[in-house]
Amino acid sequence: MQEPPLITVLVLTYQHASYIRDCLESILAQRTTHAFEVLIGEDGSTDGTREICLEVQQRYPERVKVLLNDRRNVIHIEGSPSGRWNALNLYTQARGRFVALCEGDDRWCDPGKLQLQADALLADRRAGGTFHDTAIITDTGERTGRMFPTSPLTSLPLADLISTLAACHFSSFMYRNHPGFRRIPRWFKRVGVFDMVLFALAAEQGPLIKVPGTLSEYRKHDGGITMVRHNTGSRLHLHRMMLWLRLAHHVKGLPEDRLRAIITEHFGRVCREDDRRTAFIVLRDLFLLAPTPLLMRPYLVLRMLRMALHASTAMPGHNASQRS
Repeated sequence: MQEPPLITVLVLTYQHASYIRDCLESILAQRTTHAFEVLIGEDGSTDGTREICLEVQQRYPERVKVLLNDRRNVIHIEGSPSGRWNALNLYTQARGRFVALCEGDDRWCDPGKLQLQADALLADRRAGGTFHDTAIITDTGERTGRMFPTSPLTSLPLADLISTLAACHFSSFMYRNHPGFRRIPRWFKRVGVFDMVLFALAAEQGPLIKVPGTLSEYRKHDGGITMVRHNTGSRLHLHRMMLWLRLAHHVKGLPEDRLRAIITEHFGRVCREDDRRTAFIVLRDLFLLAPTPLLMRPYLVLRMLRMALHASTAMPGHNASQRS
């Protein structure tokens, strides 16, 4: 049997015909002394993405493997099709000691990325993963800014990941592969923000360390996953709260005070940005999505009830005549 490579690169793609070649070329252009393989999860595209992926596999048969998915396996979240089944399937197929990530509409922008991140994990055996800065580009490739504000922190323990924002972008992350990524609880299929779950699972093994440079680019366009319902407005806050409540029962080391603070911050935004009815709907749905973690925290439930009761009866910016 062929010896596993040090690094597995996972590429999730669906309807990315305009971008996938750019993505794959940026990965295959990596200059590294470490052996790496590329696993592409092609999720049943009809726009030519699948054909491009198969063409690349044919050109690089020793390095690239395409997993052809069936749309009947697609997991829907709040009625919207997601790439969750594709992602979970890819994670279980990764053979490398380290796993790097990229979605098919994003790209890497430095040929030394894999070398730098793998060397960082080899040098620090305590680290669970590594990340770097990410730029934002348009659908045509022009840079428009940075994904997250540059942080002075060079090491993030699990507790510091509890935040309203992700620690890094998906395309910047490399993690140390371990058996936990093959034991997937059922709730993973329902939470809307899976990248933050992944970061926490890696950080449970050790801190996430930051390497210097802007080494990847996130492509912002109308077909991106940030446009679906569960990634906007009150539903985004709902899924972030579910994420942290569920994770508190799945990983070790999440401090309870930080957990309470992030839940009330998200729910406070719902109460400020929407109305009382929406706040109670979100609270009800949170009970449906994470019943046990909430019931174990009656003090938190009471606080959220008080917050909902004090929310406005009108949508922000709407007057009484508009509501009637």
